[in-house]
Amino acid sequence: MTSSDRISRTAASYAPLILALIQMACGSADDVPGTDPGDRPIALDPGSVRVVGTAEAMADVRDLEVLPDGGASESHGRLGDGPEEVGAPFGLVVNAPDGEAWVFDRRAHSLVRISRPAEPWREIRLPRDVLPLGTSYAGRGPMAAATRLPVVGGEVYVPRSMARMEDGFQVFWLSIWGADLVGVDLDTGQGTERLSLAAALGDPEEHVDLPGDFPPFPLWYRLLASCGGESLALYDRIGNQIRHLASGGTEAPATPLPAARQGLSQEEFGRAVFPLILAEQSGAVGLETTSVDTARIMSRIAERAQGNARQLQSSLPRYTDMLCDEDDRVWIQPADFEGIGLPPHPRWLRVDGDGTITEIHLPDRFDLYRIRDGRLWGIQRDDFDVGSVAWIAAPG
Repeated sequence: MTSSDRISRTAASYAPLILALIQMACGSADDVPGTDPGDRPIALDPGSVRVVGTAEAMADVRDLEVLPDGGASESHGRLGDGPEEVGAPFGLVVNAPDGEAWVFDRRAHSLVRISRPAEPWREIRLPRDVLPLGTSYAGRGPMAAATRLPVVGGEVYVPRSMARMEDGFQVFWLSIWGADLVGVDLDTGQGTERLSLAAALGDPEEHVDLPGDFPPFPLWYRLLASCGGESLALYDRIGNQIRHLASGGTEAPATPLPAARQGLSQEEFGRAVFPLILAEQSGAVGLETTSVDTARIMSRIAERAQGNARQLQSSLPRYTDMLCDEDDRVWIQPADFEGIGLPPHPRWLRVDGDGTITEIHLPDRFDLYRIRDGRLWGIQRDDFDVGSVAWIAAPG
């Protein structure tokens, strides 16, 4: 988030809340699931996209929330460490009560209400007895700082990891993947330990063969979704399924996902990890390279990727994002291999409660963030990569 960026509201029948952070999320991949061969994907018509508005901050949108109150364009909060300022906004709370919007400020270690700019500033400091300073991380991807905080049973679930970088790089990321979820009450600010992801999802290190000296890529992804505010959907990589946990601790039957592909070529692996290796070599994220530099880095990746096709496949994430719609259906986005850097792509799987899976293709350059009132809300980017808040009617 730059010093001039603001968290802004745009006038519409719904008021989209934009969180502008450093860069858009990229994904890396190892799964190409699909529906039954007899089922044809649903392709949404690009002409049906309805653009709401744009702003200077749209180039760096990392999350978006849709509020039910309408209203004029407004802003709330500025970058900084002082009173009524946001230091490091990492993500928006999903399904916050009363149609509100809250942002997680990691630097201030707090949740900040940003949906009522005309009213007094409201901020809830995270309880340090169960969420010590510096223990709340993101974890949705290796190149992504943003995280979504789901609301379940009236509490905001915040990930917590006690690992330190001094413990070693791999131990650090393994611990983040297996973080605990702490429920924070927005009324009282009290925190309660609710779920250990490591206990619920198992130890992934036992199921991953790392090719060469690469870091544990699949462990960078922790996909959660709040469904109706009363249940939590978790992607279980080991079981290749979606788990459904209610706020009371009960668990509904899991929903299986299509089997992963059998193997990955070195070229596909190289495309997937290219942005991570580039950042490792340059010390920066989001750089563009010349064709010569690209070829050099790709050659180094191939030399380091000494595993077989199955090892290469198992070392990368299968899915890069997950949402839940108003009918409690889970939408999960398979990772893709198209192009270097793997920008957001338009293919999603909609998983019904009975296990029916429908493949849905969104219009090109449409990045989905929320599903509200039968609409898919997101950012539509034009040929110059200028983004606008937009929506398209959800199929079915």
